Amino acid sequence: MNVTDIDTVALAIVRLLSLPAAELNKYANKHVYISSALVSQPEIFAAVKKVTNTTDAEWQISHASVDDRINEGKKKLAAGNPMGPVDLVYGYGMKDGFGGDYETTKGLDNEVLGLKTQSVEDLVRAALE
Repeated sequence: MNVTDIDTVALAIVRLLSLPAAELNKYANKHVYISSALVSQPEIFAAVKKVTNTTDAEWQISHASVDDRINEGKKKLAAGNPMGPVDLVYGYGMKDGFGGDYETTKGLDNEVLGLKTQSVEDLVRAALE
């Protein structure tokens, strides 16, 4: 799944709107694809453990397939539980072929906008500070 931190989103907007008109026009009515990192859930968890200096034993770990997560999200949503959409976004974001990895399918505009990728560890560290 591609992820982008808020600072990179802000920088991308500023740089996109600062492009010369001819270059900016190439993006008219089109998506702009940016990413700080391409990550998996195990990579995120490994980075969290490293940054927080914790081990598996200190966490309550459960496993579920993305389809289970999606189905659970649908049930929660139907029951009026506000966490239903969270499960749906997570499930569909991690599900193969549903757009979470747009770097592979669409490519990125990072280079045009002068954006660098970041390590998962750095992103987790910044999120936890």
